[in-house]
Amino acid sequence: MTTEESIVLTRRLLNLLESSTSLSEIAFKYGDMQVHLISQNQIAAENSQEQGILDDSSDNASMYYSVAPSPVTEPSTSLIQCELHGVFYHSPSPGAAPFVQPGDIIEDGKQIAIIEAMKMLNAVEASKKGRIVRALVKDADVVMPGTPLFEIEEL
Repeated sequence: MTTEESIVLTRRLLNLLESSTSLSEIAFKYGDMQVHLISQNQIAAENSQEQGILDDSSDNASMYYSVAPSPVTEPSTSLIQCELHGVFYHSPSPGAAPFVQPGDIIEDGKQIAIIEAMKMLNAVEASKKGRIVRALVKDADVVMPGTPLFEIEEL
């Protein structure tokens, strides 16, 4: 399933959840794609039960959702995730060497990729020191906030 197909599927599932009066949550897994949609009303109800407060307001129509491959990571590894929606690139230009490769040691703040959004190139910087274990997206993949980009071993 391509990224575009997964986005279309997620939007359809979100519309189904928004229009339903009986659904409060949808979970869907296909290959390495995992979608988990929760109605904001369900989240508010769970929070109010924990706090002993009941909120019957109908202003909670927005939804929380995330779509991302669910890579299995080792206990000492963590993920660097995307912070904006756009097109992911491993290198500064076509044919150039990638910013990082598996095995490279990275420092906090080091540029490790580029995301093109609205015709602007945005640097993706490491948020912690570590060693690149593997890249989780391919060049020219469409990414969105929360998409795992790299798995790193923390040093």
